Amino acid sequence: MSLLLFGSVIVLGTEPPLSDPYIPRPYGVFGLSINGSGYQAISEVLAGGLRVDSPRILSTLEVGYGNARKVNDATINNRSGHERSAQARAFYKLGNGFYFGGGAQWSQTSTTNYTKQAWRPTLGMGKDFLWSMHSLRLQGMYIFPGSDNINGSQGAEISLIYPSPASNHHFYFRPVLTVRRFHTTDTFSDPETSAMQRAAHHTTGSLAYHLIYRF
Repeated sequence: MSLLLFGSVIVLGTEPPLSDPYIPRPYGVFGLSINGSGYQAISEVLAGGLRVDSPRILSTLEVGYGNARKVNDATINNRSGHERSAQARAFYKLGNGFYFGGGAQWSQTSTTNYTKQAWRPTLGMGKDFLWSMHSLRLQGMYIFPGSDNINGSQGAEISLIYPSPASNHHFYFRPVLTVRRFHTTDTFSDPETSAMQRAAHHTTGSLAYHLIYRF
């Protein structure tokens, strides 16, 4: 804990305001993800995008790639796989640091045997906490099933960014916890089987740790 506090003082010093906050800034992401839902235990993530962190409007556009593959999905000879994603989100920020909004996101799971993809709407809110020498952003989103008629996956995403992107820094740390509920894959073989598969629900989650560099 003392090392973390010492490091934060070195990185932050005092919290300078973001210069030119209305100009979109590119950023890159590298991270590790601890996975559930039949994926390999740990995978790597690469992402990048553009973001705006102005006093009233927050927005992000991010695309990502992960090397997670399915290792327990009731199929055989499934030796390779990866994940791709894209998301766009926009929020309105109040004077007290709270903000609310939503967006849409796309995800694709590719394996040796099959490919799944879906678009999903999202809604959520968050808050910037700004102090003299420290800051952070806490955010919660709900991800709806959208076009996912195969598994109906939906759930909550909670993230923290330290320091807050409202401050003028280059490096940020972003842990992201996702908890999802879904039903057994609908094979659409016949109505009775589909009903049984859709009635069998499961819960899973993932925890990702991202290091962000904003240009």
